[in-house]
Amino acid sequence: MNPKISVIVPCYNGEDYIDRCISSIIGQTIGVESLEIILVDDASTDRTAEKMKAWEEKYPEQILVITYEENLRQGGARNVGMSYANADYISFVDSDDWLEPDTYETLYRETEKCDTSWDLICGKTMKDGELLYRNGAGASEEEERLEYHFESRDGFCWADVSGAGTQGTVYSNVGTLIRREILTENGILFPEHMAYEDNYFTGILRLYLRDCVVIDRIFYHYVTNPVSTTNKAAVWQKDRLEIELMLLETYMRLGAVRAYYGEILKAFVTRYWLNSWNLFFTRLPETPAPALYEEMKNNVVSFFPNWRDYFDLERIKEKMPDAYLLFHWLETDESVDEELMKKKKEQFLRYR
Repeated sequence: MNPKISVIVPCYNGEDYIDRCISSIIGQTIGVESLEIILVDDASTDRTAEKMKAWEEKYPEQILVITYEENLRQGGARNVGMSYANADYISFVDSDDWLEPDTYETLYRETEKCDTSWDLICGKTMKDGELLYRNGAGASEEEERLEYHFESRDGFCWADVSGAGTQGTVYSNVGTLIRREILTENGILFPEHMAYEDNYFTGILRLYLRDCVVIDRIFYHYVTNPVSTTNKAAVWQKDRLEIELMLLETYMRLGAVRAYYGEILKAFVTRYWLNSWNLFFTRLPETPAPALYEEMKNNVVSFFPNWRDYFDLERIKEKMPDAYLLFHWLETDESVDEELMKKKKEQFLRYR
């Protein structure tokens, strides 16, 4: 029987949680025979590979374990997994997360309701017991058909799957069904050897998505790992900025900036400037060097000199004073030294 879904699980030193993750995949109500489970050991130094092999021995027809000596980080591991995938749909699951038992049965059922080859089918995600996204999934109870497009709210950009009469939802690439052909035909891959690879992948994927479904239910459980990439902000802050610049460069090369100028402008300013400074001020143990401010400001202004025209700063000032502080900082010409950087951080944190 040909697999319906290729499930790709990258893992690095995940011996403490990999069994829970795989158990949640094996136990899917769609039936393990409908799944092709590709476990990618990203040069782990603990017992991760040993545990993966034990699962492969138990389910040799459904599980393939791939190991290699060079650490490619999560993006590289996912790319390796995709090169082995054969099913019509691909789903990524992080090794420290887990799925509701009927996740794939419910999502895949949408592909059988009509002749349309859905590009993406997703639901809601919980992070450490709380709904991950503020705006929620706006699909109706009928799980209606939706179209994908860009949308921004209140100065913050959301990758939005939405349709007439719906509020929209932010999708994640984990726990989601993505049509494999849309990835292979357009050469969509993750950056390797870098953190925040998801930002690039989903940013490119959104250009090609057409027919999508979002289901107003929680399927995926994201678990914060104390040693995960997003908690190594001091180490990976450079990657975060480089990923956004790589994404913008690709948009320019593909002609997307001309087609979606305002949307891409808002996405870039939001993630490169607002979200990054929020991360730097709230997670970094030390304040960043003043030179970082100059570099980031110059990039924003050089790419989008008219950025201010696309944000309602008065409304942002009223609703989100912390974001307004960062916007105001972007449009001023004040000279930044270490003392001012510390004062900006203190002021920002007072608004949080």
